[in-house]
Amino acid sequence: MASLAVLRSRLENDESAKPFLDMIQQDSSRINDLITQMLELAHPILSNREPYSITGLVEEAMRMVEDQRRERHAVIELTPTTSNSSSRVDGQMLCKAFCALLHNAIESREAKSRVELFVQETPEEFTVRIRDDGEGIPKENHKKIFEPFFSTRRRKAGLGLCFADRVIHAHGGQIQVHSNPGEGTEVTIRLPIVS
Repeated sequence: MASLAVLRSRLENDESAKPFLDMIQQDSSRINDLITQMLELAHPILSNREPYSITGLVEEAMRMVEDQRRERHAVIELTPTTSNSSSRVDGQMLCKAFCALLHNAIESREAKSRVELFVQETPEEFTVRIRDDGEGIPKENHKKIFEPFFSTRRRKAGLGLCFADRVIHAHGGQIQVHSNPGEGTEVTIRLPIVS
């Protein structure tokens, strides 16, 4: 990226070079994201379990996707919850899993998607629901969505859902997807409470 900055400074008066420099920057960012996701898949899961508020981790994930939300003019709403208990989890990894799911929900439409979040708690488990109003997923793709490198979106690596699935299962949880074309998608995550 430093080399790109040098190129931009040298070609700042050349308007014909700007589209190509933008393309280089976008491709470099995409490659960087792909490498980061591949490294995260190789990273040991649950390396650091500590007490965390699940609602707090969902709120942190919302903050982490804020730039993408703004860029795509999406709306994300967390339904107020009284859930304030904690569970022993790897907070960093679980927050990244929530981010991957939020990224997908935000990108469920070309722009202006609406994403609703719900956190519920019972004495045994937390339930997190992420619902979007996007295009939905055809039934023939339901079994493939957690496979590495499967994506229906052009220029996407298809590692985010695979990573989220791995993290949720490593916590002894379950992740389910309910979706129909034209009806949006709802992802339900169930996590046992570990004291």
